[in-house]
Amino acid sequence: MAVKKKAANKDSCNWVFNIIVKFVDAMRNVLSEKLFDFLKKWLLILGNCGFYFASGLALLIGIIAAIRMESFEAFITGLAYALGFFILQYVAVKFVNAGDKLIENNKTGLSSSAFLDSMGLLFMIGGALTLLSNSYIAIKLGTFSPFLNGLAAFVVLELFALLALNPKAITLDVVPDTSAGQEAIGIITFFLKTLMKLVPIIFGVGIVITTVLMFIHSFGLFKEGFAMTIAWARVGADFKTIVGTALLPLIAYIVFVFVFLAIDVVRAILSIPSKLDKLAK
Repeated sequence: MAVKKKAANKDSCNWVFNIIVKFVDAMRNVLSEKLFDFLKKWLLILGNCGFYFASGLALLIGIIAAIRMESFEAFITGLAYALGFFILQYVAVKFVNAGDKLIENNKTGLSSSAFLDSMGLLFMIGGALTLLSNSYIAIKLGTFSPFLNGLAAFVVLELFALLALNPKAITLDVVPDTSAGQEAIGIITFFLKTLMKLVPIIFGVGIVITTVLMFIHSFGLFKEGFAMTIAWARVGADFKTIVGTALLPLIAYIVFVFVFLAIDVVRAILSIPSKLDKLAK
């Protein structure tokens, strides 16, 4: 009886832990691979459509700025970005899905799901807190921009959680006999693969959000004096953000390849002791 009572008290102390476990398991069903594939498909479509809109908007903004600021340089800037967006879209489309094959061909493992479940929970909470804090800032300042930035961060962080809770989507398996060195490789590659897997979605979200912000900021060009100058600076920052977002698939591809080259070298070094043992036998 005393043993049973002690066990019951122990279980009662873990009720918070048990609730979190059930919550994570429930969210694993909500944040599924099907949801990821659905979001990826439509955000890529929106991103590509957003590129065309951003290109036309850049040219229109350049014309408006040239007239309002009496600056031919503003027109050239808008025209250059408008044409550049078309070229960058080609590069982005070529590489936006290139990471899937790299992830598929580079399988890694972890000794347990503890790290993945913990990361999934932290990403979920972080995404919610980011959205709430940015919404508060947007209401406080009376501007829509912080909310859009918070929404973009929320989507990305929740998708980080999705991949942490569904590691097979990034070819990350749970292998109980994983060594400490292999565990370190698994943790590093988790973040690397997750970022690579999210590139198409970050691309789509980035293009859509930045294009909307660029449209909002362009209204400031109809103001006078310093406010107009600030609006032009904000639009210029949006132009650069779209360029960076468009180059993200290419940059991610190059980084992934070279980091995995280093990881393969480390793997080869870690495998030497086992090979020597086999030779000794």
